[in-house]
Amino acid sequence: MRVINLVIPRWFYPNNLGDSIHSYFAPKVIKHKFPDSKLVVVTYGELASLMSLNPYVDSVINTTGVRGLTPDYYRSWAFNRESKDHYCLYAQWHPMLWEYWNDNFNYFSNHPTANILTVNSLLQLGMESMLFSGIDLHTTLDSDIEREERTLGIAPMTKLSGKHTPHPGCDGIGLRFNGDKGESWKKFIETVKSLDKNIHIIEYSPKYLGLGDEHVGELPWPKLIEEVRRPTVSVMTDGGLHHAFNLANSPLVFLASQQVSKETHLMLSNSRFYPDLHASCMDRCYNNLRNLKGWKGLDTTCNKSCQTVDPYRLAEKVFKDYFDE
Repeated sequence: MRVINLVIPRWFYPNNLGDSIHSYFAPKVIKHKFPDSKLVVVTYGELASLMSLNPYVDSVINTTGVRGLTPDYYRSWAFNRESKDHYCLYAQWHPMLWEYWNDNFNYFSNHPTANILTVNSLLQLGMESMLFSGIDLHTTLDSDIEREERTLGIAPMTKLSGKHTPHPGCDGIGLRFNGDKGESWKKFIETVKSLDKNIHIIEYSPKYLGLGDEHVGELPWPKLIEEVRRPTVSVMTDGGLHHAFNLANSPLVFLASQQVSKETHLMLSNSRFYPDLHASCMDRCYNNLRNLKGWKGLDTTCNKSCQTVDPYRLAEKVFKDYFDE
């Protein structure tokens, strides 16, 4: 039997959540191309535990890497496809990514089961043709946890891990919703509760901010994905955690935020975006979004402060679409 190795060197970025969870889809496409092979995933820590639950993975090696092999070695491996039996996914943009994305912007930005991270991973695997094959690229983690009625999830911070983030923050602490230190979240929740006081709010954050009726913080990843499966719908900006919601196929309302969290690049079919709440931001940035060479390319149109989203209107829209009977 042919043995295929997929190496994801998470030992170099052990606190990474989003890119790591996103890589759960990769074994599916590898097995689609090599259905009779044995697939071995080589990675580290929480991702190793998660990959052991993947039905397309035959074996997992949990390791801290090989002494002497540097990030440059794995980066070069991921960016220069040579071996047909050994694949590597590295948490960095492929050199061809932005040009390839922009050339296919309309198709990729509306792809139901792929976003920019999917495209990046498939370029590293040399399997980008699958984006045009009609294959369902999305992979979900099976669970017996059922979605709860009249339950609203919120993820108010950029990182559930609470670790330092390279993403620009609106207010210095990561509450990227209007950059007002959580006031917009409070107004949003108050409005939802005024429409139905029985809606249960789950707050996903590294430490409890007092916004939700219930708090979910750091958990082992399989348990975290079970927890994000619970809400009827959740509201959040990007920050890594939305990949866990994708893996759980949990409904999301996505807020654009600053230079990142652009719905054109990050949404899948489980996500919803209200463009009328981001009208001025879209007017200012949309054409530029089609020609980015990296997130920093938004500097020319984005002033590095969050586009204001009316929390009252957001609450009314979410209530009408998900809770109004």
